[in-house]
Amino acid sequence: MTRFIKILIFAVFILATLQAPVDLDLGWHLRYGEYFFQTGKVLKDNIISSVWPDYKWVQASWGYDLLVYQMFTRFGFIGLSLGSILITLLIFWLLIRPVARFSPTELFLLGVIFLSQTPLLYYTGLRSQTPSTLLFALALVIGDNLLKPHPSGIFARKKTLLLLPLIFLIWTNMHGGFTLGLAVLGILWMVHGLLILAHFKNWVKTPVISLKNWLLFGIFFVASLAVPIINPWGIRIYEETLKHSTNLNLTSITEWMPLTDNKIATVVATVIAIFVLSLSLARRQILNLPIITAFLLITVFAFGAIRFLILFGVMAVYFLAQNLPEVNLKLRKYKSFKKINLVVTVLVIFLVVYDLTTTKVYFSPPNLKVLTFSWDDYCNFMQDCSERLTEAMLKNPPSGVGFNPYSYGGYLSWRVPQIKTFIDGRMSAWAVGDKTPPLVQSFQTVQDGGVLSFRQLDNLYHFRWVIIKTPTQTARYLEKLSQVGQWKIAYQDNNYSLYIKN
Repeated sequence: MTRFIKILIFAVFILATLQAPVDLDLGWHLRYGEYFFQTGKVLKDNIISSVWPDYKWVQASWGYDLLVYQMFTRFGFIGLSLGSILITLLIFWLLIRPVARFSPTELFLLGVIFLSQTPLLYYTGLRSQTPSTLLFALALVIGDNLLKPHPSGIFARKKTLLLLPLIFLIWTNMHGGFTLGLAVLGILWMVHGLLILAHFKNWVKTPVISLKNWLLFGIFFVASLAVPIINPWGIRIYEETLKHSTNLNLTSITEWMPLTDNKIATVVATVIAIFVLSLSLARRQILNLPIITAFLLITVFAFGAIRFLILFGVMAVYFLAQNLPEVNLKLRKYKSFKKINLVVTVLVIFLVVYDLTTTKVYFSPPNLKVLTFSWDDYCNFMQDCSERLTEAMLKNPPSGVGFNPYSYGGYLSWRVPQIKTFIDGRMSAWAVGDKTPPLVQSFQTVQDGGVLSFRQLDNLYHFRWVIIKTPTQTARYLEKLSQVGQWKIAYQDNNYSLYIKN
């Protein structure tokens, strides 16, 4: 019966991650992948957009572009959804293995925590963060295990250290998140070094990793620090990562906004953080200090930007998986444990069902539409583009510089490659000194109906065509100009309009 319940939990886990592949950056990732397979070269020039045409971007996710292009061209949208599900499931398995040591209640709780904190892994299909998080989880599990006095499981052998530089070599050419992986490993290694010192000074009596093995780990950690320069841009990969983290444009992107902007998400993440820290205090294991120190760092990042909530969830689940069974084993001798355990389980089930049916902050029903998903479904899902408008553009591609909303750019760069987009998802990472592309003005133009913002951009770029959300002041402004012959409406629906300048 226990095995059946666990299988059922994993089945529900898989269904929960079956979501529509609607990553807004998918289009330009496909363009970059296509360019490589057509030319055999990594795309380094800005051939996609008219804004900053001479900008040389250090594209850390170029390896992901190759992966997503092959998966999409071979298997379509369903391939992206299934790829996301499989990688998400593999990450969860890595964090909780071996599964046999958990009761169904413990496994259910870990699954809920993981899925509630990592929707950016799977909710929009196979994003660059998905394989990046897999590599983060792999580095975390290997590093934490080999820094313990008695490593166990499939990563127990010292030869496993050879995997660390290889992981970071792949990771560097897949996603810029490798720097946080290095930071976490660095914290684990340094705190273990402090524990060795404390052990030598007789400040702690807990067995620690031997100095020899600690130094050996240090050698491979230094190697992991060095291999990231093996990429198409060399040492500039570190420079780009730092530049990206300080880019002011990021404050306009939802996933880079502070977690505190969402009250429900803040409360839930706070409860999970308190749970982890309380469990750490209850166990009183000095060897938990390294992983808890790293967890606190990631917690700070997660509360600073929603994007890092993925890593927060990964580290929380990993720590709980290592400690929860032992704590529960000790608590089972108390008569009240079963009652409290039952109350907590019922409460968590109620909250999950309530969110699934009402608030939908974390959980959504499985999207069976992915089995027949198309570009039309892609646009209709969040109404960030229009396939009918695309058809109109393909019949009569406009010439010259045009305007499109930020969320429209990635899609447009793939669906209508004949024209250059105005802005797209790449540009949140672009900066020259204190100058950044006009993302903020474009957000104002679309979201706030900023006619003044549009006119300022038009005076600077002299637009020949404009894609704009139909129910905005800017669209009404262009409609008035079309009545006097300055512009004409080439296409219009309830979501988007296409205007061509006469």
